[in-house]
Amino acid sequence: LFRDFPFFPAYLGRSKAEGKERRAENGKKEGEKHWPKRRVSRMDLQLVQSDLLQVSFVGRNTLQLLPPGKRPTRKVAIGDNDGCVEVFGVKKGEITRVFKQQLGTKGEAISRLALGGKSGKKEQIYAAQGTTIRGVTKKGKEFFKLKTTLSETISSMYVEDNSIWTTGEYVFTKFEDGKDRFFALATDRIREMTVSHFMGLDERGVILSCQDRFLRMVIQDTFHHEKLIPGAAAALTWNQSAGGSTSAASVDEQATRLPGGQELLFGTDNGVIGQMMVNNTAFADGWIVPNVNKAGSITNMGVADLTKDGLNDVVVSHPILFFFFFFFIFNLSLLIAHLFRMCIYVYV
Repeated sequence: LFRDFPFFPAYLGRSKAEGKERRAENGKKEGEKHWPKRRVSRMDLQLVQSDLLQVSFVGRNTLQLLPPGKRPTRKVAIGDNDGCVEVFGVKKGEITRVFKQQLGTKGEAISRLALGGKSGKKEQIYAAQGTTIRGVTKKGKEFFKLKTTLSETISSMYVEDNSIWTTGEYVFTKFEDGKDRFFALATDRIREMTVSHFMGLDERGVILSCQDRFLRMVIQDTFHHEKLIPGAAAALTWNQSAGGSTSAASVDEQATRLPGGQELLFGTDNGVIGQMMVNNTAFADGWIVPNVNKAGSITNMGVADLTKDGLNDVVVSHPILFFFFFFFIFNLSLLIAHLFRMCIYVYV
């Protein structure tokens, strides 16, 4: 039954023997027999759910935490499937609504939300709806609108100063001052994008994760180098916070010799979490955390020093309820089939 559902991980519909054969074939084809293994500490934290606000249906990557201001209130921006951008503030557990702005036609879902503005002070909110990009101030006033010539829905977006980087299903595009500057066509479906400045480059470097399990660096409209990882990365984040590295001994020896390298963290659709060191010429392997507990795909991730020990902790999210729901449906279907077979036996 699992084989008929393409959104299920492949291991759910595969026997142990088939799994071993598949892993052996992949290892021979792609040369991925020896992924670097690192000891990564796991924290046992007691997390408590706190319901802040009820909003409409939302998609992935449509929530942003605005930078802190002079006041202790932290503001959060959300874009929903009705085409509304809402900002609310949180102070000592109390919620204050700042504004709720309808963008474009009602019912046109916001596919991506990003913060933009001057480097180091991103207080402007940019929302992608289909192929249109709109900008909203932190007080709710629309100040920017760009109707792109793209033929694909914008799924990833990064904004800095007067430049906007976007990806669709296969095409990466950069806009500057509201005009197309260049684009690049990926060889496989793009899952996620992240942008950073690399030493020795005048132009920002772009990392694309594709469905064929490769990380690819794009500089302007040229693919420079790529790296195979254990799965298609659905989440990417840079470890550039004040806490520093995620582990004092987390970087591979090859990565430490990578001049100007930056620490990129990724989470794949088969639940693997990994580290990669990147510069403008190469990728270098870091640590890998295998999905031993079969927790499902990584939908999002971030870094923060939660334990206040001077090292960043990696926070990831799994769609646990999604699998529980379909496991329940699967078991219910087996029960119905069993009861139906018993009824046939009794009738005969």
